[in-house]
Amino acid sequence: MIGFEMATPIEDAQVQQFPLEIALKPAQKQEFDSSLTVHENTIETLTSLLEKDYPSPAMCDFFNQYCRDSARSRIVIEMFTPAIERILKHNTDFVKYMRMRMLVQEYLLALDSQNADSDVVENFIKRMHGSTTFCPFLLVLSNLISVCLSGIDELFQYRKNVHFQDKTNCTVYEEKTDSQLVCYAKILQRISTFYDWRLHLALVLQSVPFPYLALGHASFMKILKNVVKSFAADTRCEVHRTMLAIRENQKGWLDIFCLGGIFCDDDDDGEMLSLTLSTLISCCCRRKRFLLNINKLISSLLLHASRENQSCIDTLCAMIELNAVENPTHVLEIILTLQSTPSGLEKYANVCEKQRALERIRQNGGPRELALSSRFTDSHLEILLSEGSFGYLECLNLAFTKVTSACAEHLIKLPGLKNLNFWSTRFGDAGLDLLSEHLHRLEVLNLCETSITNKCLTYLANMKTLRKLNLTSTNTSLSAIIALKV
Repeated sequence: MIGFEMATPIEDAQVQQFPLEIALKPAQKQEFDSSLTVHENTIETLTSLLEKDYPSPAMCDFFNQYCRDSARSRIVIEMFTPAIERILKHNTDFVKYMRMRMLVQEYLLALDSQNADSDVVENFIKRMHGSTTFCPFLLVLSNLISVCLSGIDELFQYRKNVHFQDKTNCTVYEEKTDSQLVCYAKILQRISTFYDWRLHLALVLQSVPFPYLALGHASFMKILKNVVKSFAADTRCEVHRTMLAIRENQKGWLDIFCLGGIFCDDDDDGEMLSLTLSTLISCCCRRKRFLLNINKLISSLLLHASRENQSCIDTLCAMIELNAVENPTHVLEIILTLQSTPSGLEKYANVCEKQRALERIRQNGGPRELALSSRFTDSHLEILLSEGSFGYLECLNLAFTKVTSACAEHLIKLPGLKNLNFWSTRFGDAGLDLLSEHLHRLEVLNLCETSITNKCLTYLANMKTLRKLNLTSTNTSLSAIIALKV
């Protein structure tokens, strides 16, 4: 009957489902529950239909039971793999088709139980990605992540509700669930090794979407730490920024894995902290706001800086340079620690030189208003500020110049600025973020025809002294501007 259906040119869901219903009824009867041969013959017969369509809920239940009862059977790999690959490549809604998600979960756990190859699950993930740099199937990644996160959550939800009177049964159950938890963690780790998949995975995991009990599971967290390390080592700003908490009141991966966090290995010896700071400080987080947030790690930073850890030395120097040390008594400790090592002494000397140059710029004198030529660039602005005193400068007109967001690094040397004009420049969100942290006297800001977006409105809201703002011809939306007014 199934062979006849396969050869029939009629494309009708009822034609395809009718043989399935007939074949599944005897297989689901109680008298066949113990007959493995009948189950395998039924599966071999039914899988040919899956070349055209997804498995029905009844088929998913039947296949799930087989995966649980015969996880090491050859049928799992030979018969289920094409159907699972099709689901991962084309499914768009695991919420609607929950049984298919459960089938994928049971299949992956069955693969992990195979004796033939300990890396069989990782090889399956690699095959799903493909040999190219970018995976051609866009849905595979989101489906795999969904399967793993839901599987992890279900394990801990079930653990809360299950109770054993027999200690032996409890131990067996915990060992089984631990191996399943490790399987999901290994899948996430394999996903993180692919360059094109890492960004999406990092964004999904930034909110730490795991049960609290999972964060205390040593085997799970040990593998997950490798996933987070791949985020910290990634040179893309949008990836390594996911190490930070998504909200101020939440804990991020930096808080969890670095010294003093929820999960910090005794054998780590600051490796995770060093790797994370090395990437963040050299890229997008050399900001006063970030440095103030990590003041709680000063004792750890001092310890590792005294051991000539370069990233910790750079972080402490940035704290001194940007005046980002909350407790004044810590300033002397930082200076003494930096001076105790050759590399720290050299870095601190550079900081002192920058501070002396900054003092020269801020000395009383110079014009109160300054308008620059349209040929001025970021480098020209840097040279100009290094050749005189601008302590009196309150109004700076950069309209129609060639400056970009990079000029903000030089403008923050002028804390007395009250009026800034960026009309028709390439100034953007990144530059405004930096200005909002340092220019606390700014009253008038012209951003007409710049490249700022809605993202900048958060920074503008932090500029409490601002009285006049021009956002004409920018990429900001009307609704966002109205929200800013409120």
